[in-house]
Amino acid sequence: MRKLDFDPARMERISIYKIVAGAVVPRPIGLISTAAADGHFNVAPFSFFNVLSSDPPYLAVSMSKHVPDGRPKDTLRNILDTGEFVANIVSEDLAKAQDACSEDYPPEIDEFQVSGLTPAPSVRIGAPTVLESRVNFECRLFQAIPLPKSTSTLVLGEVVHMRVAEEVMDASGRVNLAKLAPVGRIVGNAYCHTRDVFTLQHDAFDILAKGK
Repeated sequence: MRKLDFDPARMERISIYKIVAGAVVPRPIGLISTAAADGHFNVAPFSFFNVLSSDPPYLAVSMSKHVPDGRPKDTLRNILDTGEFVANIVSEDLAKAQDACSEDYPPEIDEFQVSGLTPAPSVRIGAPTVLESRVNFECRLFQAIPLPKSTSTLVLGEVVHMRVAEEVMDASGRVNLAKLAPVGRIVGNAYCHTRDVFTLQHDAFDILAKGK
């Protein structure tokens, strides 16, 4: 196998993105909903997103600045102002709506209205949840870390409440992947389904259950 070598310090940003975002795939999509200090709602998708811990649950989402003006995105500003956000999971039926939320709208525009999604009250925080999303993670900001030499800020949130559609849960307490039908982010305009799966003879859930 012949490999090519790349030095990020000597590359243009778009070239780095093509390799990093094209190789670290598929990435889950966090549809992040927030409320501004003045009450305006905001919802936007982020694919640099994942879970960090389950006990207690922490989520992470990385948010870059606007290009080319370099101002913070509305989502980050709202999180820093209020200390709250909701990470909503994107299923197949929400793919187009979440994409509509990704446009660069001015702060006064409510992406809920643009996309046709419905804001719903959260249980523990003031930021709205996305009603149509089958799983909502209500989070309080733990830490926001500006990444050195980067235009991105890493947001760490502690999950303080979880809402899961009843039909998505199976009898064992697991999330039924087929019924959740999440989509993954690839690169460019590409997304993926999560229908084609395989299993190996290892079950981390059983290990966790024994240690509860």
